Amino acid sequence: MRLIVSKEHENVWRSKLRTFGPFCILLWDDPYNHLPLTGGKMLYRGANLSDDLIAQYVQLVRSSDQRGSFQAFTSSSRNRAKAEQFGNVLFVLRVNYAYTTDLSQLSEYPDEEEELIHPGVCFTIDGVRYDPVKNKHEIYLTLTHNVDDDRANPVTRLYNGFCRAASAILLPVMDGLNAARPGPSAGGDHRTSRMTNGGFYRDRSGALREDPTGTLADDCYRRAQQAPRYDLD
Repeated sequence: MRLIVSKEHENVWRSKLRTFGPFCILLWDDPYNHLPLTGGKMLYRGANLSDDLIAQYVQLVRSSDQRGSFQAFTSSSRNRAKAEQFGNVLFVLRVNYAYTTDLSQLSEYPDEEEELIHPGVCFTIDGVRYDPVKNKHEIYLTLTHNVDDDRANPVTRLYNGFCRAASAILLPVMDGLNAARPGPSAGGDHRTSRMTNGGFYRDRSGALREDPTGTLADDCYRRAQQAPRYDLD
């Protein structure tokens, strides 16, 4: 998915649409997970970053625009010790509001406590520090559905909170109604029900896409398009 905006790799990702495309849609829609991860929960991700890319994160912390977004499904762990076993950088992720999928029960390595972060989740870069004992850089990010959630005025925050609360109540009801009726959505078409609090966004190419995760994604993507990409590979 990180290749989608690359003209150089256009033929590569297009050749995978018929195989990986449906799988990615099902994974993104995640019918077993109705609610986002919230409440300041912590996730961790180990990665190998070049010195130049680490320096770019340091510069972003010092700049006025410290925002970005995940461009693809991104693996993380709820277990810090496990994440520290990988790479020269540890991403410390504080989750305010983000759609993720718990893969621990499906993984061959359940002790890794893997949590998959969905594409489109935004983050702010809060800090970068070097731990000389572990010989590892730590990069601190705050994850949120929209980069302005924490900065919004009280009315906007109240509205967003109401939408999320309504979504939490309505989604199980809608899925139950869908499961009880025949037709394409029989069995609980979670994508249809989630759209009660959804909408649309424009991707990097300007195409209109369905927003399965809630409100304000268009603004998130618009801001992400204006900033350099810093993928967490």
